[in-house]
Amino acid sequence: MRPRRRRATRPGGGLHLGRRAHAGRHRRPRPAGPLHRGGRGGRRCRASLPGGARRPLLRWRHRVVRGPGRCHPRRARRSHRIRRRPGDRAGGSRPAPRRVPEGRVPALPRHDRRGGVAHRAAPDPDHPAARVRRTLRPRPSVTAVSSRDLTEAEDAAFAAVELARHPQRPRALDVIEHLFDDWTELRGDRLYGDDPAMLGGPALLDGRWVMVLAQEKGSDAMSRALRNFGMPHPEGYRKAQRLMRQAERFQLPVLCLVDTPAAHAGVGAEERGQAWAIAETLLVALRLRVPVISTILSEGGSGGALALALADRVLALENAVYTVAPPETCAAILWRDSGQRARAALALRPGVATALALGLVDELIPEPSPGVHAHPTLVMAALRGALVRHLDQLDALGAEPRMSLRRSRYRSAGDPVLN
Repeated sequence: MRPRRRRATRPGGGLHLGRRAHAGRHRRPRPAGPLHRGGRGGRRCRASLPGGARRPLLRWRHRVVRGPGRCHPRRARRSHRIRRRPGDRAGGSRPAPRRVPEGRVPALPRHDRRGGVAHRAAPDPDHPAARVRRTLRPRPSVTAVSSRDLTEAEDAAFAAVELARHPQRPRALDVIEHLFDDWTELRGDRLYGDDPAMLGGPALLDGRWVMVLAQEKGSDAMSRALRNFGMPHPEGYRKAQRLMRQAERFQLPVLCLVDTPAAHAGVGAEERGQAWAIAETLLVALRLRVPVISTILSEGGSGGALALALADRVLALENAVYTVAPPETCAAILWRDSGQRARAALALRPGVATALALGLVDELIPEPSPGVHAHPTLVMAALRGALVRHLDQLDALGAEPRMSLRRSRYRSAGDPVLN
């Protein structure tokens, strides 16, 4: 019987597998499998895997030449890899060549810049964006302001708001009674209902028929609750739109009396389209071919006041306030604390003198000290004369020039400050 000839094995043609002591069970073929020679389960052993034509069968997905081991962030440097280059540290992590600094990366060593900091063209100082940045950037004070001075300034700013909210100041119904004759109230928006916070109807001013739109707060507890504290609902603004279109049909000038902290922000108002109603009111007022004059009586806040303040001429009583939001709302939004209302009032600069500097108000009606609530007859007489004077000036203009000036007025709002 001839002895069996052993097949010659090329150097390096075989691949040896070894079981590590920490290896899990059943993660690869058992020691008694066809690729293993000898050895018992649980003992360290060596096996020779033939190469050559059978090498493609031993792939990574067969989990034959991949032993169990722990995971490592670098997939190519895992300790359970069978073949590694000489000198490779099994399971060890190579230290980073240099430590990444904390914070921002310096500008010079960045890899995506050539020659250090990128060169940029010098900004144009006359560009509108550059003027806005110069205007809105914080200006350093020459002298340090103490906390006591800051507190006094905040108290003074909020005192102006409280003066505008004085309960004895004349309301819209009081002004209508002093200025106009034969006023007839019209109600309803022809869509949902009537809003007691928004008044409207034709009246006589110095023998001339006009359309009066007014926001009424109420004078006592019951009337304030009935008028919703002067915060109109969407049906109030839609009623104002209806009366504006009616005034244009009959060629009646529109006179608006603004006195509201803001539009009503309840769930029902939002469901009925509060924002849409305010926006549509602004659009209708902008397209009117008749003269439009607005007067800020006491408090003009947020878009609820702006809806009736888009006009050819805007007048304001001297102690009125005109802001983008009430101080309490502003403090709740910015600092999550309505108690910061004095701080918010200082930031808002609520006095109408600021609106006059911005070009949003054309004339201030003076109030004798301590305010209009002490001398209502004098202030109402001055307001009546100012309304008649501005109406005469606007009537002298044609419809097209008047509408063009109205559009350019609000397109260029704020230019005196930016320039």
